[in-house]
Amino acid sequence: RIMNTRRQFLGIFALYAFAASVIISVFGFLRMILPAIRNNKKIIKISKPGAYPISRFTFVPEARIYVFRERKGIRVLSSLCTHLGCTLTKTDDGFRCPCHGSCYDNTGTVKSGPATINLSWFEISRNRNGYLLVHTDKKTNYDYIYSISEIHE
Repeated sequence: RIMNTRRQFLGIFALYAFAASVIISVFGFLRMILPAIRNNKKIIKISKPGAYPISRFTFVPEARIYVFRERKGIRVLSSLCTHLGCTLTKTDDGFRCPCHGSCYDNTGTVKSGPATINLSWFEISRNRNGYLLVHTDKKTNYDYIYSISEIHE
């Protein structure tokens, strides 16, 4: 049907504009409440074990992880807040999200929200040249440790 008046055209235009704004608002809201943690790389090569000091969390910005080396082995923890994916900062007793204030202890357990999901620990292996490989598609827990007997520096 052909629109006969400018008033009909403006009414239909306003209706479509309103519908578009509602759809955009819903997508924005969903984006805000759903975790934004996406990492396309499944295996990330980082430094050799000797590059990480013992008994300290070392932030690896290009991989967005924390490496914790102990005498008996190495653990790797995601540095991404499970709320909206902000990069966590290390504190004396754990990690804190600078965006929305979620706090985690040194084992990656949520201590205060808005995050409700604990941080991810990742499996580790090494390549022929001795570099560590972090497998972000293989999540573990705090108990997993890449054994020192497997580390050849």
